[in-house]
Amino acid sequence: MKTLLKIISLLLLVSISLFADTQKIDESKVDLYYANGIMIDMTITKAKHELRWKDTVKKLFLSNPEEYKKIANAKISYNASQGFLDDLFEATEQAISNEWGWEEFSKQLRTFLETVNVQESYDSHIPDLTKQVEAYKESIKLGHGVIVVAHSQGNYYTNEAYELLKDENSNATADEYWMQDYFSMIGVAIPANHVAGYAVDDATAPYVLFHDDFINAVTPLPSNMQDPMQYGFPSIDAHDFYQSYLEAENSKQKIYDYVLKAIHKHDYAVSQWEMADIPIYKKSSGGHNRSYALLKVKHKFDDSIVMNETVYPFNAGQKLYHVMDTTGGSGWVQASIGGTKVVDSWSGKAEDQVYKIDNNVSETINFATPITSCFTQDNFWNNFYKKIPAKEVCYTAY
Repeated sequence: MKTLLKIISLLLLVSISLFADTQKIDESKVDLYYANGIMIDMTITKAKHELRWKDTVKKLFLSNPEEYKKIANAKISYNASQGFLDDLFEATEQAISNEWGWEEFSKQLRTFLETVNVQESYDSHIPDLTKQVEAYKESIKLGHGVIVVAHSQGNYYTNEAYELLKDENSNATADEYWMQDYFSMIGVAIPANHVAGYAVDDATAPYVLFHDDFINAVTPLPSNMQDPMQYGFPSIDAHDFYQSYLEAENSKQKIYDYVLKAIHKHDYAVSQWEMADIPIYKKSSGGHNRSYALLKVKHKFDDSIVMNETVYPFNAGQKLYHVMDTTGGSGWVQASIGGTKVVDSWSGKAEDQVYKIDNNVSETINFATPITSCFTQDNFWNNFYKKIPAKEVCYTAY
């Protein structure tokens, strides 16, 4: 019985530890989502679709393991199929209402379709959309950049989700849409008239569209890539995400390049965190009690997002993330990305250095610069008796 209790306790500790790790803020990472189009194969579970996407992402980054490390999660922005006709009408109504701006006409159309029992409800897409938006918000609040590779109807969902990235708890109305700065979209086989974050009809936006894809019949954006398989227009086969766009070398490379560019965009995105206060610490060095400062941080946009740990300010204002800490401290750092460990002992350590992080630029925390102040010792008794000559006295504060 005791052995069983030990096993259960161990499992609980492991599960709690794993959960805690997934919840750590990490601004050096991205979550890479795939937003599927219509008629997804419902004979395959969502979990299997997600496994397929994870495997695809892993293969896509085989030649670039360093950038692959920045991908925290590969996830599915799931759009469940309602059947061919319902999916088709749903996509059409999304285009009419959200892309073309014909919202009133869209309402009348959906009412008619519901009345004649062609479609149960246009609002059937809302639950999936809501889940997508909440997943993106959760990723961004953990500091992750969100990158969505959207295919076909998934472009409509992603454009709509981008517009809904509003934070009701933001510090100021002007900051309500701060999450959009941490969001990137890549359109594949795009039927929409724009890519989220780009202007309508902007052909320079990050999207891939084969010349023979049948979706060219409805999209206002021009095709920007030749299909090496040359199916001939209009082709349904050319429209397939895995068997066409991720099979042809030219489109696969372009998708990879766009994802890599989005990762680098997040590398240089401003931190969500700023200095709250500076605790001062003392450490004996060179016979002196010398000081250095660590940080407490607060969220720039949303006071409900709280991080109470002390932070090593290797590069204050840079990314906030957690690393291994051999010094007995918290392990939370603000630093250039790429660090994995904080140490307080290393070869070549200078006398004024306290801690070092092992990122590419080897950032350090140094002791505060000693401040020397001098004054003339000239008090009342000096002046009264004129017996003690005035002299300059200096003190150094460490």
